[in-house]
Amino acid sequence: MGSRVMALLRASKSAPALGSTLKLVNDRPFVSNFFTYPCLEKFATAVEVLVDEFGPIPGPILDLWDERLIPLKSNGRILKVKHAMRALSDRLDLREPDIILTLVILESALRKDHAILKPYSVIPLLVSSVTVALKFQLDAKVNIGDIFDAIEDLFDNLDFNNFKFMESELLVLIDWKVPMCPRIYRNYATLLYTL
Repeated sequence: MGSRVMALLRASKSAPALGSTLKLVNDRPFVSNFFTYPCLEKFATAVEVLVDEFGPIPGPILDLWDERLIPLKSNGRILKVKHAMRALSDRLDLREPDIILTLVILESALRKDHAILKPYSVIPLLVSSVTVALKFQLDAKVNIGDIFDAIEDLFDNLDFNNFKFMESELLVLIDWKVPMCPRIYRNYATLLYTL
């Protein structure tokens, strides 16, 4: 299982924007996330294995991504990756292409700086990656304020200024570039479904 996850996480370099919507965007009807949940489970497994296999790599990280300083708890409890992604998926109506793009963005950031991945930085990095993925997918239909309004009550210590800064720091880290090669997205999707 670990080698497949690592292959999945190494598969990237680029991909196309695949359709998605927020519940806030009314140009498509709401579709249940029932079929997305298996993808979320596999995504969570991939991220958890990545954290376990790489372990905390020495090096500084942004304070806003450090849950020891600013914990993104939900109702006072620490979230696991699976629970955080399910909550984000429900609230933002994430579809499989959004989840795959989130993984590509997260992995792009890790290629730039391996030290950002720590057990206490995973949830803030996921929130940042989901935000960038949705803004990329939905282009001008949604802005950071829309995404923040949709998720702000999911996390106890999330405020708008920190949220904007987390997103902008992730964009700086990936050099404002989202991979665009369709082959990468097909590789991620194939490997994600074979986990």
